[in-house]
Amino acid sequence: HQAADESGTFGSLYRHVNCMDQAAMLELLCSFGPPHAKTSWLVQQPFGYINEMYLIGIVDTSGQLQLCNNPFHGTDATLRVVDKDMRGRTSFYCHVYIGQSKPFSTTNDHIFDGTAGPSIGNKLAEQYLHEAIDRNTRLYEVTGTSPGTVDNIMEGDGVTGTDGQFWRPTAILELAPARFRECVLNLLRSSAISNPNIISQIQWAHVPEWINTVLGSRCEVAFGHVSVGNATAQALWLLSGANEEDTTKLRVDVRVETHLSENGDLNPERSAMAACDCLASIIMSTDRDPDDLWIQGTLSEYGEKSLQYADHIPAGRIVIVSGNVVVDMRGASSSAALEPLARRLLTHTTSHEPFSLHVPTVVNHSFEIPGCSQNGATNVVDGIGAQFTVRCCLDSSVAAASADVHGDGLLLSKYSIEDMDGEAGRAVIFTFITRDLGVHDVDLYFAHSSTLTSVSKRVEVEVV
Repeated sequence: HQAADESGTFGSLYRHVNCMDQAAMLELLCSFGPPHAKTSWLVQQPFGYINEMYLIGIVDTSGQLQLCNNPFHGTDATLRVVDKDMRGRTSFYCHVYIGQSKPFSTTNDHIFDGTAGPSIGNKLAEQYLHEAIDRNTRLYEVTGTSPGTVDNIMEGDGVTGTDGQFWRPTAILELAPARFRECVLNLLRSSAISNPNIISQIQWAHVPEWINTVLGSRCEVAFGHVSVGNATAQALWLLSGANEEDTTKLRVDVRVETHLSENGDLNPERSAMAACDCLASIIMSTDRDPDDLWIQGTLSEYGEKSLQYADHIPAGRIVIVSGNVVVDMRGASSSAALEPLARRLLTHTTSHEPFSLHVPTVVNHSFEIPGCSQNGATNVVDGIGAQFTVRCCLDSSVAAASADVHGDGLLLSKYSIEDMDGEAGRAVIFTFITRDLGVHDVDLYFAHSSTLTSVSKRVEVEVV
């Protein structure tokens, strides 16, 4: 949330938030409090039509908050407040907020909501819902929906990490209400291509090198980041100047799932299933009705599944799933306006030839400990506050690396990727600082330069 756009101003890159962003920031802030002060991530689906209230970002020209009962009114300020029974009035299909304790008590716990109100923890759940949800509109009968109650408040996982890595429970659909689950499954089925070609996605880690060739000399990378974690690598790019007629930035989010078989090779079936889980999470990541928001996509030649925002949605979004890869593109005024840009990008990154998804292999690793006569042969580090490195040699080029330390005994300071003299592949050097005595496990992650397939390596460090 502190990323800067081309102006260099902190926090200027992402100017829009929804209830999930607000809840995530609030949950993260609360985590810095006393250890016993656990909050709960609350998901309500359906939530319903809202009473007139203040919503984050709904302001007049001077920046003053304005009342609203029609949250998705677009750019027409006259539609912020409408008649309670007006056809076309929008609701919160799903809403996320924070409960004061974990596990959450519907009768005793107060609510914190940074999106609507705001609710600052001075109301119990029943009172919060009574003041927030419009139960008098006849639109529930028209749309076949119902207003939320304390009985359909569910606890979710909330923030699971702050390293930019995407994480989801394997049973994410099982946690959803029956109607919503069926809606998502129908969208997944409708997005499937009947006879998909053998295709793969490559070179998403190197967008700055080829973007001008594909989208023209005016296109610039306003922000970019490539990361890797447990079984998942991600490339995130924000592009400006991609369309002369539309100043909206184009955001491209690429996720590559790598689940391995027992012999260390890529398991295509498990990886493809994980990519479909990611698509389900994208469908479920909005507070609008998925049936109203999504339709089958028009870029079926680039993947096994294709979805996009419906024609009446005043924003463009196109998602394709190609094997173990999910490409999520957002920008422009509509999906129709976004399609030519998306098609040019995917034409460049799609390989229709059978492509071996090579998974990087860690050939060897060694420890380099200052002042130690047994460098490379020992994993024992002397003292708290000591610095040491782990050098890993891989058989292929690497786009990104990361480390996950189990517990608080070590701190990752930095990593670097270097060429290996006279050899193919790359060496990745991780620098750590010791913080506590004992034996500590560290998982090291590496993403392939071309395909972003990933591999992990666990090492053990003893601090004495």
